[in-house]
Amino acid sequence: MSDLKRLAPPNSKAKLQLLGSYDPSGELIIKDPYCTKGEQAFHKTLEQCTSACEGFLNAMAANFDRSVLFICLGNICRSPVAEAVFRKLLKEKGIFDKWLVDSAAIGSWHIGSKPDSRAISVLERNNIEINHRARQIEESDFHKFEFILGMDEENMSDLKRLAPPNSKAKLHLLGSFDPSGELIIKDPYYTKGEKAFHKTLEHCTSACEGFLNAVINK
Repeated sequence: MSDLKRLAPPNSKAKLQLLGSYDPSGELIIKDPYCTKGEQAFHKTLEQCTSACEGFLNAMAANFDRSVLFICLGNICRSPVAEAVFRKLLKEKGIFDKWLVDSAAIGSWHIGSKPDSRAISVLERNNIEINHRARQIEESDFHKFEFILGMDEENMSDLKRLAPPNSKAKLHLLGSFDPSGELIIKDPYYTKGEKAFHKTLEHCTSACEGFLNAVINK
């Protein structure tokens, strides 16, 4: 922290804080494991960083007016496309900084992976930015997010099963906000080429527009 304060220019806009200050355990300092033997100290580093990062995200979530989490089976096709589309819509309406937006998976198969290359290709050709790594939904998400939107009935069944009794999240099919009435956003993963991913993008765009309009006009 001392070095950061010394290096920061006078016009710096960054807020300088100890990551450990967000650790609920109160352990402020994350010790350097570099000079230790074996992996034990690195396990400790991982545990403390995980706890502190979760605390930081929870603290930041309180700064947003609204929040939505998009869900699909693996978090590499439909939900990251919906997340990217929704972020673009928020930027276009000038309300990006008022929303916490993320996507996650029901299953753990693709944790840490980038979205499907076909999803990335279709989004990029439509000038939609995407920067996401797959993660699995956690119990804390049901308290952090106002809305959790699934892509199909299987997602919704899983979400209802996973939701804790005191969940604050409103669970909906994203497709229920599509003016066309097409409720289910089909999984394009097992299809060949990009045609099904174009359909996914179109469906997610229409449904995300409908969702945002419904929330804004409520």
